[in-house]
Amino acid sequence: MKKPFVTTLLALFAFAATPSAQTLFTINNDPVSVDRFLTAYRKNSKAGNSDSQDLAVYLDLYIAAQLKIREARTLGLDTLPQFVTELHNLREQILPQYLNDEGAVNSLVAEAFARSQKDINLSHIFIAAQGTDSAAGFLKSAEAYKRLLAGETFSKVARQYSDDPSVKLNGGDVGFVTAFNLPYALESLIYTTPGNQVSPPHRSKQGYHIFRNAGKRKALGRIKVAQILIAFPPGGSIADSTLARNTVNAVYQRLLRGEDFAKLALEYSHDIYSATANGQVQEFGIGDYEPVFENAAYGLAKDGDISKPFRSAYGWHIVKRLTRIPVSSIKDEKTLTATRSRIMQTDRARTIESAMAKNVLAQLPPAHISFEPSALWSYTDSAIAAKNPQSAAFASSKTGLLQLGKEIILLPTWIAYAKSNAPGQDGGNIDYASLFWDQFIPHSAMNYYRNHLEDFNPVFKAQMEELKEGNLFFEIMQQQVWAPAQGDSAALLAFYKKNRKNYIWNESADAVIFYASDAASGTIIRKQMTQQPHNWKKHLAGLTEKVVADSGRFELAAIPNLSKASFKKGLVTAMVINKEDKTASFAYIYLLYPARMQRSFAEAKSLVVADYQASLEQSWLEALKKKYTVKVDEKVWQSLLTR
Repeated sequence: MKKPFVTTLLALFAFAATPSAQTLFTINNDPVSVDRFLTAYRKNSKAGNSDSQDLAVYLDLYIAAQLKIREARTLGLDTLPQFVTELHNLREQILPQYLNDEGAVNSLVAEAFARSQKDINLSHIFIAAQGTDSAAGFLKSAEAYKRLLAGETFSKVARQYSDDPSVKLNGGDVGFVTAFNLPYALESLIYTTPGNQVSPPHRSKQGYHIFRNAGKRKALGRIKVAQILIAFPPGGSIADSTLARNTVNAVYQRLLRGEDFAKLALEYSHDIYSATANGQVQEFGIGDYEPVFENAAYGLAKDGDISKPFRSAYGWHIVKRLTRIPVSSIKDEKTLTATRSRIMQTDRARTIESAMAKNVLAQLPPAHISFEPSALWSYTDSAIAAKNPQSAAFASSKTGLLQLGKEIILLPTWIAYAKSNAPGQDGGNIDYASLFWDQFIPHSAMNYYRNHLEDFNPVFKAQMEELKEGNLFFEIMQQQVWAPAQGDSAALLAFYKKNRKNYIWNESADAVIFYASDAASGTIIRKQMTQQPHNWKKHLAGLTEKVVADSGRFELAAIPNLSKASFKKGLVTAMVINKEDKTASFAYIYLLYPARMQRSFAEAKSLVVADYQASLEQSWLEALKKKYTVKVDEKVWQSLLTR
């Protein structure tokens, strides 16, 4: 049941966002409002204004469409499993565009754009959380924060308190970061901490964080480089280190003498991924690699510059700058669209969902079904730990926990949510359930919002009704008109014989019409056709990607002929250029026919099918008008015509 949804066809079924109480017509006493009709008309009208004749014609078309849809409902087409599934799939396709608060999204875009203009020099202390008993971690972070406020150096405090393994080497200095490097909550904390100050401890799922904003600079953007890496194992011997240093220095001297960087990378570099790609490293930005590597890459003044050998935790590097991509400082459409796309792919999008969940909960306050929290937490923690929970209160899969609007959230839904969010199974020693319940409520609110969006958003409801009616229209037309007209060969032939006089050729010709994707290709093949017209298939074979041809019998009026030259056998017509898409067309004439010749059934078949469909549709529509009573409110109609 895959269907081509044509805009003009769907427009017949468009609904207004807010239905008017004023009824324009009824079908078996079921009302159709003025607003509903006008919304459909305005979507379908080619002109910006209307007149009474145009409106009257459209009313007839609209009533005919509604009669067909009514018949489809009567036949139960909207209850067929395949129809229901397809409508659900269409709903899922259009749903995302209604799940964003545009104001919130635009605010995030503006914020991310502003942050992307600068890089922050960051220092970090991380204190890991110890299960759900966070008192020890909190006290440790508070103590570290107090010492920083007292004036102790960040590196000293970091080395004593931080659980980050790299702190021994960097003293908590992680280098520069920029927008989108870190989770949104951490990024916001960093960008709102004043320069040369430290942030209060911040709790994440992993533990506690203290940041120091050590300064800022104008954002450096992204960069693409090539590298040669001479690696040595961590904790390797002095001999290994010396060999690596000597090797990289020798390679550097060869580069200074003008040897090819790509060739030397393939020969010496231990980074197999970049070595086989001429040494090229995937484009990166601030915060993606070690500070020493980034500083060397960004420190190169221009494309083609090569760094001196430098050491990182992985070994010795030589870096060649290939290209630099600066951060756009202009809020143009391209930049803002790219920023918006990144936002929707990161955890920033959850802040929008969180705000929407609060709005839903404000409209539909959740009703907690009576249960003992501690018993539910115990039951849930056992289920997470894959034990067999024992609880009479929660023995049934139909046990309700929470009511939102029309829905009751059952126990299995909660257990599945808790299991999917638990970081691991540990025998139930950690009370995950009580942690997740407060998250489960807004999560359930958003699910309810998605499942009942029609109750919240009248525009979405109207679009879904439009899609449903479009599907019903297609299905009933397929059954009653299109399939019978296409598949009943005997009926088509009988219809042709009965109406032979309607299928007469005007002046016509056997011809080949060429369609070229551009004027240049059209000019090439037209020149070949004027020199050797009979070899048109050979000429076409040389331009298959640019030119297609259609051969057959055509009425002269359908043949492109810019110069209006007299048609004759052997004529290659002048080329016609389409002003809109710049495609080109011309024709080669190889046989002419006079007017008033009878079309055979094969020649007229496409016309016969169209006429037979129209005949079937007209007969069917007359039967529908007898089956269903249509009453137009003439007073309302006349009032509408005077607007």
